[in-house]
Amino acid sequence: MRIRSKVAFALAGAVVATGGAVTAPAGAASAACPDGGYTSTPGERIKGPNNDTVYLVDPEGLKRPIVGADTYLRLFRSWAGIKTRSDINCVRSAGKSVDGGTFISQNGNGSYYWTETLADGYEERYRGIPSVAVYDKYFFRWDTARYRSPSYIAGRTLNPWT
Repeated sequence: MRIRSKVAFALAGAVVATGGAVTAPAGAASAACPDGGYTSTPGERIKGPNNDTVYLVDPEGLKRPIVGADTYLRLFRSWAGIKTRSDINCVRSAGKSVDGGTFISQNGNGSYYWTETLADGYEERYRGIPSVAVYDKYFFRWDTARYRSPSYIAGRTLNPWT
């Protein structure tokens, strides 16, 4: 389920959100793509010059659109560091969005997890964030992590962020 912000706003003159995916100002045309496109650097937050949607590049190098400013601000420290890519359409898509059911969780033992709520709206899956360096590479926020008990997380983990 997508959560959409009904309020449009601008922050730092760089990024605007209008009811759907997080957006930023438009620019020049995109480049031609090689067959099948390609992956990008995990951890990047990217946008195209003519398509203002902001994407997170996941550990597999695939882009995931970030849906809603509230989701973006819950996961990331600020709008700083979003890269404009003229080849945005060439970066392969993960086929999943980063939406209102996505958050960072921690288990009270110093472990942090990327948490995705599945389509049923109830079941959660967890990807470990193995180190402070990886946490910082993705520019995740520390102060918005939600608590999940170790027993709740057990058996629901996916491949870790790298």
